[in-house]
Amino acid sequence: ESMIPPSIAVAFNPFFPNKQGYEEERLRLEEKLATGLVSKVYIQFGADLERLQSALQMLTTLQSATPPTSKRFEICGSIFLPTKMLIAQQKFRPWNGVFLNDEFLSSPDGARRIVLQMMRLYEEYSCEILIEAPGVRSEKD
Repeated sequence: ESMIPPSIAVAFNPFFPNKQGYEEERLRLEEKLATGLVSKVYIQFGADLERLQSALQMLTTLQSATPPTSKRFEICGSIFLPTKMLIAQQKFRPWNGVFLNDEFLSSPDGARRIVLQMMRLYEEYSCEILIEAPGVRSEKD
């Protein structure tokens, strides 16, 4: 009896500030993709638009190199709603692995500009978008 192999989703963080951290992350992603079981790659949230565009180019190249016998993986980018609460929290105690720049952290307007540009990039590369709203529990938030 043949078993259907599992289909898994993985995370990828292209926003590591140092080259070594990024290279290790990229290698881990390539190892995961080599299994042929990855159906979706979630891109971690971060504020460096150049790194995001570069990661999207790399992922679409890897996507098109998927052998015909394997299922092509989808790409999903995550964005955070840039609320005052989120910005204050990330300034005071940033989450591990979330790399935000001064423009994002300086004001809701700067954060909103970056998030809108991210959404345009994700749209340009035909990515699904996961909108996260940490700290938003009601309309008032």
